[in-house]
Amino acid sequence: IPELPQRLEGYQHLALARTQKEAERAFAVLVERNGEAPAEANSLLKVTNLRIRCRELGIGQQPASSGSARSTAFSCGD
Repeated sequence: IPELPQRLEGYQHLALARTQKEAERAFAVLVERNGEAPAEANSLLKVTNLRIRCRELGIGQQPASSGSARSTAFSCGD
């Protein structure tokens, strides 16, 4: 996507999707308007779908404690 404003608008629509159907539609619009999607758009689609799936499973973000590092492992079942 050559023009920055168009690229950002398309990525924003994809990132703000609340359902997988919305994410797929936003991705389809990107492809429809610009041809083959760049790797960044494919990655954003995967991250968006993961975020949506985690929300469906009740997995939320945990704020990081100041001055310490934490790591939490979890599994999103298929």
